[in-house]
Amino acid sequence: MLYTPQAHEPLVERRWDSDVALAAVRIIAADCGAAFGTESPLHWPLHPRDDDGDGELLATLYLGTAGVVYALDLLKRRGLADPGRDYVPVLEQAVEAYRAEPEFGEWAHPPSLWMGETGILTALYRLAPSPDVASRIAELVAANADDARREFMWGSPGTMLAARAIGERGLWNDSAERLRDAWAERASGRRISTGSTGSTSARRTASPAVSRPSPTSRTTSSTAARPRR
Repeated sequence: MLYTPQAHEPLVERRWDSDVALAAVRIIAADCGAAFGTESPLHWPLHPRDDDGDGELLATLYLGTAGVVYALDLLKRRGLADPGRDYVPVLEQAVEAYRAEPEFGEWAHPPSLWMGETGILTALYRLAPSPDVASRIAELVAANADDARREFMWGSPGTMLAARAIGERGLWNDSAERLRDAWAERASGRRISTGSTGSTSARRTASPAVSRPSPTSRTTSSTAARPRR
């Protein structure tokens, strides 16, 4: 069910008021900050809908500590959340915990932006930029450039954003060009196997140019499905 009424505020007959909305955001952010560490010194409590039955607390960007810290920092920079605690030591410990035991078992993939070490380090770099963290992110981005999945959660489209976050345009370009070539090769195979109809499809599939991002912009997402473990 896409809509659960009890999980949403009911509609009311009043005009939009941005101050009311911003105040609500600040309350949510404060409540989120207060919930940190109530079940573990490195984590937020696990949402029931994210519990696969093992109660595992996560540190990665998609479902864990790094993602919440990133979001709170984003709100803070926009004046929508109070500074709160210093999460740099938390992320440093989260990186070490991940390295000792990578999350997601057989799905473990440290270069992943959402599910691996890269995302934790990207959140850490956002709060406390350092050459060592940038160097490790660069290693992970390079290692993921040819990942066969070619999608955001595990593959190079995600780690390209990590490259952009540390200002490594060369790494971004390398991943983008490899990704474009891989999709062009795949499209070419479809054209060969399907004839003239496939040719049209291939031209629509292959990107004619690589878009160059702004090195200062940052973005993350959290809409993909969690893998089964």
